[in-house]
Amino acid sequence: MRGPPQAAGRAAPGRCRQRDEPGAGCHRGPVKPLRIHFHRPRLTRKLVLRLVIVMVPLVWLYATHVIPPVFEIIDKNEFLAKFQTTPEMRAEVVENLARQMEQHYVDPARGKKAAYRIRYKLKVGGYEELLNQRNFTDELTMDVRGDTDDDRNLRVVFVANVIPQQLDGSAVVDARTAWDAQAEGTEVNTLGLVTATDGVPKFEVMKGNVGYMKVIHFNGGAMASKKFAEVMEALHDTQMLVLDLRDNSGGDPKSAVELAGYFFAQPLKLAAMETRTAPDKWVRETFVSKPAPANLAYLKQPVIILTSRETVSAGELLAFVLKQHGRVKILGESTRGGSHPAIRVRLDDHFGATIPNARIFDPQTNTSWETSGVIPDRYLLAYQALEIVKKELQFKGAVKTTPDK
Repeated sequence: MRGPPQAAGRAAPGRCRQRDEPGAGCHRGPVKPLRIHFHRPRLTRKLVLRLVIVMVPLVWLYATHVIPPVFEIIDKNEFLAKFQTTPEMRAEVVENLARQMEQHYVDPARGKKAAYRIRYKLKVGGYEELLNQRNFTDELTMDVRGDTDDDRNLRVVFVANVIPQQLDGSAVVDARTAWDAQAEGTEVNTLGLVTATDGVPKFEVMKGNVGYMKVIHFNGGAMASKKFAEVMEALHDTQMLVLDLRDNSGGDPKSAVELAGYFFAQPLKLAAMETRTAPDKWVRETFVSKPAPANLAYLKQPVIILTSRETVSAGELLAFVLKQHGRVKILGESTRGGSHPAIRVRLDDHFGATIPNARIFDPQTNTSWETSGVIPDRYLLAYQALEIVKKELQFKGAVKTTPDK
């Protein structure tokens, strides 16, 4: 049966008008709305079984510490607030520290005296009331230093995280991780965590063709050697060099001697180091400077070194040997006075110590900068030293290197 006739001007459903017909276009009736269906994933037995097979071994490995607990976070402030030393803990720490002092300290006689002192103090109850870990480490540090001429590199520390076994016996200058192996860097021997970028010297050519180089740390190794060569080549034609060691935190003594070699035409025995490797065994090493190639050597131009109370260890070594051989003038403050390289020893899970086991000295005079530091030729406040040098160069054309009256 046919439907009613269509009105003029309208196309039948399902039919498209031609281009030349009035009202061209398609009319296929009412448009249905688009519907999107979301399907919930079904937790099948097969999927559950797969999850169990994967997760159970991972949980077991994590719980047994085969996989390190990388997501474990210790609230150090809360841990430190709650932590208290126990009699057993104090006894273990004191005995281990005493034994390490006897075996490793650079001065055997003073090491034995320090060991006897802390053992006796423990026996008579001198540490009983030191429940706070900070008070305990400070007291121990003062007690062992009391018989070692206030050795600046001798210190007892407390760490919230467990001290890794592999750090026991490691050299402080070689360490690239903090006591707790955490990236934020727990203080070690008053020095923060050392990074690779700290060993890259900063340099520029200032007004008046004066070279400036700032060395924060002596990392040592091939990379440090390459960087020193690049800097010295860039500063080779300057008329004066300002070597900034005010923030130098030490590092590898061999690297410091290598930099010193750029300032001498001949090889020189700049320093010697004696290391106590066992209670009755010592190893001696002599550091000889190596002259630099002609296009890198800095032989005739004057050199000024800037120092501060923060200049320590290998930074002091560089200032000391260059001053001993009359190659530099030093401006700033007396350095810290630490010429004894140290190792780190683990006393228990949370207590450790840095114990100096070597000494660096001038092989000709047998002197060092231990305790006294390197004394400047002209005293200046460290934070003002560089600006004073710049102003004197700008207005006077020279830097005063004699003591102020």
